[in-house]
Amino acid sequence: MFTFGTAMDVRLKDPRPQRNDRFAFVALVSVVFVYVLLRAALIPLVHDEATSFLAYAQSGRFLPFSSMWDANNHYLNSLLGWLGYKVFGLHLLALRWGSVLAFALFAWSTWKLGAFIQHRFVRWVFWSAMLGCPFLLDFFSLFRGYGPAFAFLLFGMYELLCFVRDGRTAQLVRVLCAWAIANGFLLALLPLWGVMLGVLLIATYRNRTQRALWFIAGLLPFAAALLLALRLARLGLLYQGSTEGFVEVTVVSLLQRMFGAGSITLAVVIVAMIALVTAIVLRSAIRARGWRSPAFLIAVLLWGEALGRIIAANVFGINYAEDRTALHTLLLTIVFATFAVDGWCMHGRMAWVFALPLLILPLRAAWTADLDHTVLWPEQSIPDRFVRRVQELERTLGRPPVVGTHRHAGLPWSLQYRMLGSESDANAHSWPHGMDDVRIVVPSVLKEAISGFSVVDSAPGNLLLLLLRDPPLRTDVVFDTTFTLSSNGSDRSLPIALPAEQLRGSDLLVEVEGRLSADAHPVDLRLSFAVSDSSDAIVYGDFVFLNTRRAQWNGEHWQSIRHIPQQPRAAKAVLFLWTPDSADYQWKEGRIIVRVPHP
Repeated sequence: MFTFGTAMDVRLKDPRPQRNDRFAFVALVSVVFVYVLLRAALIPLVHDEATSFLAYAQSGRFLPFSSMWDANNHYLNSLLGWLGYKVFGLHLLALRWGSVLAFALFAWSTWKLGAFIQHRFVRWVFWSAMLGCPFLLDFFSLFRGYGPAFAFLLFGMYELLCFVRDGRTAQLVRVLCAWAIANGFLLALLPLWGVMLGVLLIATYRNRTQRALWFIAGLLPFAAALLLALRLARLGLLYQGSTEGFVEVTVVSLLQRMFGAGSITLAVVIVAMIALVTAIVLRSAIRARGWRSPAFLIAVLLWGEALGRIIAANVFGINYAEDRTALHTLLLTIVFATFAVDGWCMHGRMAWVFALPLLILPLRAAWTADLDHTVLWPEQSIPDRFVRRVQELERTLGRPPVVGTHRHAGLPWSLQYRMLGSESDANAHSWPHGMDDVRIVVPSVLKEAISGFSVVDSAPGNLLLLLLRDPPLRTDVVFDTTFTLSSNGSDRSLPIALPAEQLRGSDLLVEVEGRLSADAHPVDLRLSFAVSDSSDAIVYGDFVFLNTRRAQWNGEHWQSIRHIPQQPRAAKAVLFLWTPDSADYQWKEGRIIVRVPHP
């Protein structure tokens, strides 16, 4: 008779690692934790972090149905960022503290899972691969939900194995809570959550109390999360990945991020090897007439989730998980592979050799260790020294410099400037061209961006170069006006006209300043520009997020400068404030200076 109950299974014994193992493991965790902490304190913000901060942490509006709909909102992560910001203000560690601390839970869960592995060498391979997994480590140093989600996922996986072994209700509660919290950090884990609930349903079918817990603390939260995910899907916000294929999207993207290159051939070979190992594990389970070995249970999670993804992609058109949203697949694969090899070691003295390939992971992580950029978004982390060099230029010019960079660096740039005590906006509309004073470029566009500029600094790891105009840009003032502006009860202020006739023949630099006051807290104000032709059709539009400067305005001075490229069809050009909340505000001591290049 096949069993899936609560009786003890010899393969689920919880051997205690030797004392020396404990000390060595703590030493390894300490080294990796210091590395994670240093990266969290030093790596500049990336675009997704900046967006999450502005939309959710700074505003305090992060709950479903009361916040901006976007998959970028990792709900519990936004909560932790909001708490850190409220207590400590805008600092890197104030936003990233939740991810850093989650590494402790991840390490503890890794230790406990390793205790299920009988063979000491294989156990150390498992610990090393988990704690030194390239790409995964990045997310314990970022204000994103991935790191905490994987920590609770691993903790839930450990408690799942314990529950299948012991059948204790307390273990079931911990499993259900851990997986619910993991999905609160990352909805992308929803298919895996569903497979886990299926496994638990089988394991609890004889216990009425446990079945009730499964329904209340498992199925109901899962259903709520599923409805939330379906809402995001209807809004077209589950955009990460594609439906090209599980191997092409999920496996290849993980190889690309971990090793810098992704080969479809290598991906197919890896999947085939995992399938072969699964067949061997399944054969052993059938022979033993027991389905509760760790390797078999993890195989159910791994392949059940993959099958769910394939069905969702082919039936509902939902994208396969890609790179960061597929990291749980990597974690499950590491756990499954080491548990399977450990089982083989009971029957073959040299079976431990099959665990050796996993050591590539920590070796790769050590080889590529850095303190200045991420694997996925290196070009979005702009070094602080770039900011300080531009601040020096601002003092020399006597006006805000025009900074041109790619679109995913704009918000991080503004928030970095804020953390370093000033304010600035980046312009991506004409990048890598335009009437810039400063250009931050990647090597692939250097050739077309360098004309009239000099390279004054570079960050090779970040793939960034800092260019300053040489000689500096000379301009003539063609328009200068002062004003006072108040809200009018709508989401858009009265427009202020800009010289459209000048714009028809030349690029413009529009320098704006003033003092703002607003009753609402927080308030989302945006400095907006619109250029239309003779038929009132918009030919150019742009805006600046003023909440990159602060969440509340009480008469503080602010300034910005914007480059508007030449528009030969321009009949009207205006500037105005826009707020999606229709908040009340006053713009006092307002001034607009419009400049054109000196002939």
